Amino acid sequence: MTGPGGTAIPPGALRRLPGVPESRLDSETTAQLPQATPPPPWEAAVDAVLWVQHAARGVDATLPPGLRPRRGLRVGIGGFVRYRDTPVGSYDELLACPTLVRGGLWRLHVPLIAVDSPASLHAGRAHWALPKVLAGFAGRPEHGQLLEARGQRWWVRARIAASGPAVPARLRVSLAQVWPDGVVRAFPVTFRGRVRIARVRVAVSEDASFSGWLKSGTHLGVLLSDTHMRLPAPS
Repeated sequence: MTGPGGTAIPPGALRRLPGVPESRLDSETTAQLPQATPPPPWEAAVDAVLWVQHAARGVDATLPPGLRPRRGLRVGIGGFVRYRDTPVGSYDELLACPTLVRGGLWRLHVPLIAVDSPASLHAGRAHWALPKVLAGFAGRPEHGQLLEARGQRWWVRARIAASGPAVPARLRVSLAQVWPDGVVRAFPVTFRGRVRIARVRVAVSEDASFSGWLKSGTHLGVLLSDTHMRLPAPS
């Protein structure tokens, strides 16, 4: 289901999702949102760069009530995604997950996710409890490209250096989000396409609240091209 009772999160509750301070919605942004967006499942054509980094010390404090960090392997994930075709059209996205959480080998929580589409913002919040916020974007996830996401008083940049051939691959992660009623619901995200190994040089504005755990530096990652993504309803 996409929310309590199997329906989308109502408009009055869309602002009550846990996330970084930069994800708070103001009244001007809220007024831009559509009243409804297509429900899951979603199928999308995407290109993306995703990178892995060690979870920062003390990052557990960024998790909302109801979620606990996974013991052992402690990593986080960041990424830029270009959605070429979705039920609400094309758009760009920045996402970041500070650490793995309990419930699966690759289960993550997303407290930071920015897009340049009001329809995507509404859909992410209403159907998957993703605390999306609007931002401006530049660049595309391709070898040699410099990408940037810029919000109000924050920015993230990434330069991609891919190596080796693009090979067919399938990736799967699970996301766990907290609904306004405090219930944790999870859903898998699958990618099927072509993958190249990449080094991603990341820079994060120092005054961003998340700069302590979305780390500047060079990280190992993957460059996805000609990729199909599937996003089902939460359970």
